[in-house]
Amino acid sequence: MNGRVIMQWIKANLVIVICAVVILGSLTVAPIIAGGMNEELADEAKSRLRKLDDLERSSKSAFAWPGASESTQLLLTEPIVEAYKMAAAERTDQSEGVITIVQSSNRGGADVVMPQLFPTPQNLERDLQVLPPELHKRIMAGYDRILATVHAGTAPTNEELSAELNTKRTDFIDRQFRKTVGERLSKEEEESLKDFLIGQRRAICRDRANEIGLYLSKETLSPPDYSNTQKPTLDEMFAWQWRLWVLDRVAKSIESINGSNSEPMAPIHSLNRLDVRGLLSTQTPAAGDRSFGDGSRSGSGESGNGVPGAGTRDYSKSITGRVTNDAFDVVLVDLDMIVATDRIDEVLAGFTVPVVMSVLDVEVAQADAFAALKVGEYLGEGAVSRLVVTVETLWLRDWSGELMPNEARTKIGMAARPSAEGAPEESY
Repeated sequence: MNGRVIMQWIKANLVIVICAVVILGSLTVAPIIAGGMNEELADEAKSRLRKLDDLERSSKSAFAWPGASESTQLLLTEPIVEAYKMAAAERTDQSEGVITIVQSSNRGGADVVMPQLFPTPQNLERDLQVLPPELHKRIMAGYDRILATVHAGTAPTNEELSAELNTKRTDFIDRQFRKTVGERLSKEEEESLKDFLIGQRRAICRDRANEIGLYLSKETLSPPDYSNTQKPTLDEMFAWQWRLWVLDRVAKSIESINGSNSEPMAPIHSLNRLDVRGLLSTQTPAAGDRSFGDGSRSGSGESGNGVPGAGTRDYSKSITGRVTNDAFDVVLVDLDMIVATDRIDEVLAGFTVPVVMSVLDVEVAQADAFAALKVGEYLGEGAVSRLVVTVETLWLRDWSGELMPNEARTKIGMAARPSAEGAPEESY
């Protein structure tokens, strides 16, 4: 077959020839093309996988629920974020509730007895001249309420004892000896009369003791003096108010300790001396710097104008290390008491109230019940001890500062209260 015939056949069957060429070519080229496409697809797939991994890693964050100590990597979806917000809000409400409870417990029922003066008088010049007598009257009424709270009373006076014993002496001589006062008594009659009067004196003292909760006089509480010729300053008058709060807090603890017991059956028989230290001061006195007690010493405290920052501790002051700072004031109360020896633990526990007060220092010594009876105080039939304690009371500034006049605020390192115009109110 010659070339001309072949060409004529190709021309006559051109479609068949083209298809044959394509088929033969594809057998060679197709694998090459397919291989390249597979590589491109693989590269694109790997690229997309890397992007997905990066996206997943970037969308995950260190996550911890409010209050949890550990965190985990987590994809922060919208439901999780909303759940977190709800948990955080609940935790915030709980924290605010705790703060409210602490402040309420610390404040108790404390309030000023004269809102016309504290925190800001309506007319300073006029009110400082007119209101001090009325304030003093209300403060003194507060001291009377404190005495009533603890069912305080005093022993019968010598005049009361003498009058009652003279009456009983006359009756006894008439009834027992058939004699009148002034007639001579025999030695045996004198001894009998003496024993009778000793017993009667003791009974009179015991009856008085059963009528009260403990021995305590108003003078022991040292209420403030007032004179029209020397008007007190606003910060001095607020010190009256604050001291009344302190004593009211102590009185409520004594009431809780003694309960409804009469004095002979109560854990605390008498409160003989009391001292308040650290009032309206930036410097906290040391617990042991009492003015009375076997371990007392006349420490003058440190001088200074600045108030320490919140959380400051100074263990040279007391075992708790707490001192007056930006968050609260520390006021110490020294108490010199006669207590039932076997109930000292109850007394100390009663003066320990969370966020309110703590016992810092304790002295215990023997007490003489017979010596007390000589001055008319019947202390029951059990053993008694002298107990001297220093109690730390805490006063949160969040509430107490709101009731203070500027004169008191600046004295303890607090900023003066802004006036209506925005500038600090002027102090006088």
